[in-house]
Amino acid sequence: MNDLFLIGSTGIPKLIFVSHACILPNLDQLKSIFNVTSNDCLFRSTPLTFDPSLVDIFVAIHCGACLCILSKDIRRNPILISSIFDKSLCTIAQMTPSFFRQINTHCNMLQLKTLILGGEKFPHISNITIQQMIRQNKRVVNIYGLTEMSCWASYYILNENDLERQDGIPLGKALNETSLILKPYIDNQSKTDYFQIILESQTRWTQIGHLSIEKIFIFETDDLIHYDQLNDQIFYVGRRTLTRKRLGVMINLEYIEQIAVQSNLIDECACLTLNEDENLLILLCKFKVENQISALNSFLKSNLSHHFIPNIILSLQSNIPLNINGKIDRTKLYTLYLNTIENSSTNNLINMWQNLLHIIPDTNSNFIFNGGNSLLALTFIEQIKQFYLSIDTNYLFDLILHKTFGDIIEYINNPQQQQQQQQQQKEKSIEYSSSSLPPTTILESNLNDIWSIQRCSKIFLHNKNHLMYQYSSFPKELKFSTQKLILNWKCSMTKCIDASPLIILLDEYRQYVIIGSHAGLINTYQIDNGQLIWSFQANDRIEASGTISRNGQFVLIGDYSGILYIIECSNGKLYSSYQCQGLIKTIPCIHRSIDMIYLGAHDQFIHAIHIQEASSKCIWKFGLNSSCVSSPQLSTDNTRLFVASLGGDVFAFESNDGKLLWKQSLNKPVFSTIAIWNEKFLFVGCVDQKLYCLDCSNGQQKWSFLTNGPIFSSPCIFNNTLFIGCHDQYLYAIDLSTEREGILQWKSLFPSMIYSSSFVYDNGRMVIAASTDGCLRILNTQTGEVICETQVDGNGLFSSPVSYLDYIIVGSRDDYLYCYKLLS
Repeated sequence: MNDLFLIGSTGIPKLIFVSHACILPNLDQLKSIFNVTSNDCLFRSTPLTFDPSLVDIFVAIHCGACLCILSKDIRRNPILISSIFDKSLCTIAQMTPSFFRQINTHCNMLQLKTLILGGEKFPHISNITIQQMIRQNKRVVNIYGLTEMSCWASYYILNENDLERQDGIPLGKALNETSLILKPYIDNQSKTDYFQIILESQTRWTQIGHLSIEKIFIFETDDLIHYDQLNDQIFYVGRRTLTRKRLGVMINLEYIEQIAVQSNLIDECACLTLNEDENLLILLCKFKVENQISALNSFLKSNLSHHFIPNIILSLQSNIPLNINGKIDRTKLYTLYLNTIENSSTNNLINMWQNLLHIIPDTNSNFIFNGGNSLLALTFIEQIKQFYLSIDTNYLFDLILHKTFGDIIEYINNPQQQQQQQQQQKEKSIEYSSSSLPPTTILESNLNDIWSIQRCSKIFLHNKNHLMYQYSSFPKELKFSTQKLILNWKCSMTKCIDASPLIILLDEYRQYVIIGSHAGLINTYQIDNGQLIWSFQANDRIEASGTISRNGQFVLIGDYSGILYIIECSNGKLYSSYQCQGLIKTIPCIHRSIDMIYLGAHDQFIHAIHIQEASSKCIWKFGLNSSCVSSPQLSTDNTRLFVASLGGDVFAFESNDGKLLWKQSLNKPVFSTIAIWNEKFLFVGCVDQKLYCLDCSNGQQKWSFLTNGPIFSSPCIFNNTLFIGCHDQYLYAIDLSTEREGILQWKSLFPSMIYSSSFVYDNGRMVIAASTDGCLRILNTQTGEVICETQVDGNGLFSSPVSYLDYIIVGSRDDYLYCYKLLS
């Protein structure tokens, strides 16, 4: 009897006593299957503790063949193996598929006449070496067995017909004195063609354990197989111990590895899961060529369902660790994973960046310019948080949106230093340029009664002799019986339009729409016919919408270079500008009685700016400790200023000097602009899927309304009803009349998520909303009934629609500004 110590690569380590009756039937038959003669040299790749080594030794002795034996140290070095393998002129080699993958590129495998692969799932038939051996009429064998029934139980000799297989290589026939029994797959009995495999014999027996005297003839494995009834063939799927429940579906790690190898992009790979719920799936890969992660990710997505797609693909410089038997050592994968991300945070972040944006970043790459957006930035942060626990997510969010890939790497590698600098900035949060407003004022306008119309149904009257007034509807608004929308005109702005239209009515004839695009253009068109009135070229791309100065003379728009442009509405000439230290995505807020504006920017400040010719001046600014994309809002009496940040904070200031009145922290970033209702309540949408109602006086939460997706849309309020879109594809109408809670009046499902804000018109009877797939829809405000809709061409609507009389204007990501007309 032979003693064999099993190291436990598939379970708990154990001592196996192998009887001659168990192994002799193997030796007699395998001589023939391996085609061994006295002229051969057998390559022994496994240690004595792995039972295939006994087959190599005794077959070589019985046939008078040579045996090439490697030491433990040499077996770990593919370069040293290749030297010995080639010089010894080995003709027969038995090894695990993992060991084969590691030495295949180093050794002249084609010198073999027989290659036997067992102990793991057989490699995919796309392997070039295997294909060449079969075409050269050499023998390639898929062999299967269990150490407890030492050594092998079945075999299959490949032929040229197998080169066309897409479903793997079968396990083949049972060896002599061995039976293969199929047991129903108890983990999922709905899988009627999947089974556990059981090995049975009348004569082959072993004893397991030091004190055991029981002879074992039946061996239950943890292996799963697929049974092809039509062809009466069984195929190895994987071990039950490597099966995980992920996203509600059972997945097998070996299956993912097998598919990944089929890409021919990698030499070897190994899969592991992290987290208690095992939803985080990692694929460690040794690539044949660098920078192939994106290609592998695309291949996996086209060949696997989303449950099987890894969250992270990591590129390894070293080989996958193998145990002494030549199988993947899965006990070392987690350590390898930690060492890899610790030693190469750059590679880790490159992989995440590639998976999200499908582009390889360099140190100067910007997330937004590489095709990212705010929602993808949040996804990026969630992935980073899995590996780097000490990061400040608010600070990182700003870096991702506004800085470079190199800045992100620098922060990840040294977060404490960056956070210390941030704390120093907090201590200097308010900065003043002067104690009071300069006596100078902007050029007096010669115009009277100028109207402007913005997103969210904000309508303003501008008059040099009075305060600027806000209305909920346009006084001259007609009553419509809308039946359909027809395209009136469209104009190209060279690049996509995310900004929302701004309508300005200078007089009866000069009725314009002003909007910016990613090309840096600020264009003004005649509303009724789309005639270009003037065009202004900004320094960088424009995503922010514009607004009109108190006296109606100037349009104010910011760009990605951080410049706020103050341009004469009538002719497009630059009157003044103001430089922020970060890009601008917000709409400036206008003081209704003095020439003061308020602006949030990605430099993490709220700026109070006095408009004056040539170069406008900062009066005060306050550090928000996070970027601002939520446009600031003023109370009706101009005394209180409200703003929200991407850090999830809502602030209230005294508008004249920037004194902080209160601060309320929400759970997640805020993109939505605050809406003020009855001067008592603030409404703001949040990425945490909630619409919050806060008390204007102290910021305390009155109530919240839960949706099923992040909210990027800004609230639009008409009388006692609030309209807001959501990423869950619904437009919500919420009744505010009780003040104690928001009551759902109705909700309307759109074809895709709603990013833009809605607009109420027709004296509050109709609401216009748009979804990102290009659906532009008009609904009844009372019932949510769809009155009519149209499909806007292009790549989606992120711009908010604005209406004037019977015109609806909206920008699209296909580079065009669209003007539709309402027909009765």
